[in-house]
Amino acid sequence: MLELVYDHTMKTADKAAWSDPDWKMLDMGGYGTGASFVIGIAIEKHDLTLAEWALTRGARADALVASRPRHNATRTLYEVATLEGRPEMAALLVRYGARRTVPVLDELGEFLQAVFRIDREAA
Repeated sequence: MLELVYDHTMKTADKAAWSDPDWKMLDMGGYGTGASFVIGIAIEKHDLTLAEWALTRGARADALVASRPRHNATRTLYEVATLEGRPEMAALLVRYGARRTVPVLDELGEFLQAVFRIDREAA
């Protein structure tokens, strides 16, 4: 569906909207920019094809992501991919300009990561 929207708008006067790397025309309210929303969905679904589609069309690879509406965006897409255990996605983001950053976790975050990794000793 997104590809159809892209293809159509590229034939109209609205095509300039796609030159904004944040894709504000697809903003998702308090969830952040359209680019971070689309690539965030790709990370969640482990959809490398969708992520690369967005990145090749200029979506910002180093966007910040908010986890809930009206929350401050504190993680980069790279950090989200890393925390989700998606090394291929993280590498793809780096290829398109994302910086390799280490997510800073509080005690609860460290615990949750250990649980998700099924690391009993760390938990």
